[in-house]
Amino acid sequence: MEHDLSRPDRSNEPPASRHYFLPHKGKRILYVDFTEFTLERKDIGLAAIAEAQKIVGMQLPGSVLMITNVKDSAFDKDVVRAIRAFVDHNKTYVRRSAILGIKGLQLPLFNALNKLSGRKMVAFNSLMEARDWVVNDAD
Repeated sequence: MEHDLSRPDRSNEPPASRHYFLPHKGKRILYVDFTEFTLERKDIGLAAIAEAQKIVGMQLPGSVLMITNVKDSAFDKDVVRAIRAFVDHNKTYVRRSAILGIKGLQLPLFNALNKLSGRKMVAFNSLMEARDWVVNDAD
């Protein structure tokens, strides 16, 4: 069953409610919800990034299968800096990482983060494709 990504505006929700684990093919995937970040409420986005980093840091090294959704989000230099720190922090913990919602000016940022981090994060258009890829070869 496809996970419903068409939720109401979440830009004012507390960060802890944005991230959760999804089961898929006997594996556990951390779904990181960075959707609908607005520059007007940048504090909400930065708090969500910090909360996601804490969740990842509580996992065993090399164990995290992760999908991050950035649909309809805006980024400035502060948010980009926080995302870069998040990606760098995750190197130790994340085994495979997929990204949803990359569009427009987010694509160069995504490509730069991939190159600078030395990680292989793959962009997808659907959650099902991302889930299948993340659990593939994850044994």
